[in-house]
Amino acid sequence: MSPHPPGPDLLSPDLLSPCASVRAPGTPAPYAGGERRGGVTTRRDTARVALALTAAGAGAIHLALGPEHLREWVVLGAGFYASGVLQLLWAGALVRRESRLLTALGALGSLAFIMVWVVSRTSGLPVGPEAFAPEAAGVADLVCVALEAATMLGAVVLLRRPTAGLTPARRHVARALVAAAATVVLGSTGVAVAAPGHAHGSAAPCPARAVPTGVDANHNTADDGVEAFFACQLLHEHDGGHVGYRPQPLR
Repeated sequence: MSPHPPGPDLLSPDLLSPCASVRAPGTPAPYAGGERRGGVTTRRDTARVALALTAAGAGAIHLALGPEHLREWVVLGAGFYASGVLQLLWAGALVRRESRLLTALGALGSLAFIMVWVVSRTSGLPVGPEAFAPEAAGVADLVCVALEAATMLGAVVLLRRPTAGLTPARRHVARALVAAAATVVLGSTGVAVAAPGHAHGSAAPCPARAVPTGVDANHNTADDGVEAFFACQLLHEHDGGHVGYRPQPLR
């Protein structure tokens, strides 16, 4: 008697392949390219890293300008330090994990920083030793507010499109984009930190040298310029940029 023909192999890949497409309830769907979320670099991951870089750049500028403002007013300097630390902490948290609450806090915080900057450059802050005295815009604060604007806009995009950009990104493209963002942020931050301090109010630079500026009622040479020169140098030698000399009219 001939043996029975062999039956189908229940472990054959041909029979198991249809089952591979069956997913248990609640299991996330695979990507279009067949890759799962774990271990895959996505476009959204790249966007989060770019946002973290812009926030970290703004935070670094705030920390770099902290000592200068601390000498001017302790409260203002402490605010700069606190702003820088918060921005760096937010950047680190965003890289570790994405959260709608965290993203929303980043957008609102960046907007608050921008609004404070606008007020300080238009009507002047309502508190401090130079209350309601508008400050002139400098390189450092312009770069900082630009980075904060980029952070705010990017966070809003992520909030409005919660499922956008979840497709796997080519790793070399993602790395190139992150490297480009890092180069721009680090370069602009370095330029901003190295730039001279900003000027307050309508102050003019200190005189280049002590020069008599006029004559008195007895037609003797007056020392207004000499006095102003040394007064300005002694008063503002600490900050390298917060100058306060204002030319006095001749008497």
